[in-house]
Parts: sequence; structure tokens; C-alpha cells
Amino acid sequence: LKQGVEFDIFNSEAWRNSPAVARLRDRYGISDRDEVLVYSAHLNAASCLDGILEAVRCARQKQARIKLLVIGGGDREKQYRRKAEELNMSESVIFTGYLKPEDVAAHVMLGDIALVFYDTGPANRYRSSMKLRELLAMGRIVVCNRTGETPAFSDYVVLAGPDAAAMADAIGMAISEKARFKARAERGEAMPPWLVDR
Repeated sequence: LKQGVEFDIFNSEAWRNSPAVARLRDRYGISDRDEVLVYSAHLNAASCLDGILEAVRCARQKQARIKLLVIGGGDREKQYRRKAEELNMSESVIFTGYLKPEDVAAHVMLGDIALVFYDTGPANRYRSSMKLRELLAMGRIVVCNRTGETPAFSDYVVLAGPDAAAMADAIGMAISEKARFKARAERGEAMPPWLVDR
């Protein structure tokens, strides 16, 4: 079901093997050896990038080649850049700044694994995530924490517990099973149940 996703933009077939994606890899210095995680959001008061940064910091202790591509900008971008510096992650976190919606999709294709994370505050208990739907439409392996409606997608995502430590474990699991997971994600098929924290 479409569920509000603009398929003219979020269409992985249009971007697969695209020279534009290859140029973006060069622009951001991404090599074939890097494990690229993508996080797409407006970096404003509703963003929970703090949790993502902490989860990625923990995951990098086991997988040093992880790079996080933060897709988007907003009034908290400078704050999050400082946070990445404080966590000694400046070299492994790439901020794109604001992008037009039609440019977001090409950037999402830079990573096989995409992250969705919301804190457990009242504002997120009933959140419906358009980003989650867009990332699934792009055929990415999606790792998300158990917040709001995300358990409803448990057949199609790697679902972690609610906190950053659980998210880090789920990221590690998705990386270790990426080869097996990738083809299913690209076809929109259900994931093996044992990979999902139910």
C-alpha cells in the first residue's frame, strides 16, 4: 500500500546502479569497505538523533568501519554536529545538511541499512513514521526501535528494544546478516523471524 509514500521520488529501481549515487559516494569519501548506515530526518525538536549517535557509537566498538550518513538539516544541526564531536565521531558521521525531497532518495541508496529511532516520550507513543515507510519503499534494511507503531512492521524490519544499547545490538545483527537480509529487503519480503526482537 502506498501509505503516503511518493513513489516518483522513493523508487529504488530508478537509483540502483545510478551514476549519481556513485558520484555521491565519491563526494562523501565512502569506500566499498565502509558499512554505511543512513538516517533521514528533519533535525529539529522532533528528531531523536542523540539516540542514533549513541547507538552507532556503541556499534562501532565492534565494527570500526561503520559510517553514519545523516540526511537532512534543521535548526538543531549544529547541536548534533557538536554532539558527534563530543563523542569523538566526527570522522565517522557525515552530515548532508538540508536536501530537497527528490535528492533524499539518492542519498538513502548510499547505505544498505537505514535507521529509525524515536525516544519513548509521549509525543512518540502514537507516532506514524513516514520515514520508516519511505525507507522500506527504497528497499533498505531498516533497523528501528520499539516505539509507537514500529512493532506493526516487525515482519519487515529489524526491531530493537527501545533504548540506544538495544539499537546498537540490532545494528550489529543487521550488519552480520546483511548479505542474507539485503535481497529480501529489496524485494519487500518478510524478514526471517529469528532476526527480529519480538
